[in-house]
Amino acid sequence: MTLTRTVLIFVWAVLASSASVAQSTAATEAPTESQQVAMALLLDMATQLGDAQKFQVEMLVGYDAVQGDGQKIEFGERRHVSVERPSLMLNDVQGSDGSRESIVFDGKTISVGNSRDNVFATAPQPGDIDKTVRYFVSQLHMRLPLAAMLMAGFAEELQKRVTEIDLVEETDILGEPANHLAGRMKDIDFQVWISTDGRALPLRIIITYREDAGQPQFRANFANWNFNPSFLQKTFRFEPPAGAREVPLAAAFTLDTAMDTKTDTSAGETP
Repeated sequence: MTLTRTVLIFVWAVLASSASVAQSTAATEAPTESQQVAMALLLDMATQLGDAQKFQVEMLVGYDAVQGDGQKIEFGERRHVSVERPSLMLNDVQGSDGSRESIVFDGKTISVGNSRDNVFATAPQPGDIDKTVRYFVSQLHMRLPLAAMLMAGFAEELQKRVTEIDLVEETDILGEPANHLAGRMKDIDFQVWISTDGRALPLRIIITYREDAGQPQFRANFANWNFNPSFLQKTFRFEPPAGAREVPLAAAFTLDTAMDTKTDTSAGETP
């Protein structure tokens, strides 16, 4: 059986250019107390992440790949994310098939590497992380799951995109006390579990692409948050995979689409 490994892009409502994303009409009814609390909790989380000058976090990711017959297959990734504002970022990825990917931004250059296809690419990209994230996702259409969480303007992005939000429950099912929120954006539903023990940090996120065939989901659990990491000089230094060939930046991940020799591009977008 040939399995199509499509990956879902989630940038909290996909960070297309602001001018091209229509904002939803505000609800005619005044938000309930629960809804107001939920929005405050969400924005508090986003503000804390956006204000952090540096941090590291590990993410255990699962995403659905909808097959041609409608069957959903879950693939996974383990991501190690390092950020130092205004302009240093590392996204190191190990796929469930053992492949490795890396995305590095050093304030001057953006570099990506993909061991599955043994390719890498680099391109000049001066500016800060927010500018680079927008360029990477909106202009290059390359995948960077939960990219908005890396941005200093994370809270502003949520304020523009969230159309509904409410508090589901308080729970410790993830091993520590958390508020479970459920919300909606233009084309997606999302759930997030935010820690109430110390910093308001995301512990788990689920995204449902309700307009896509099969309504696939993206899931991420967060662990080992560190807001005082000691980065080495080489942390944000890109090293291409051994023996890799250089390709144009926009092509670096387009080869990474199938688990077998057949690629089915109709099954979804690459996130």
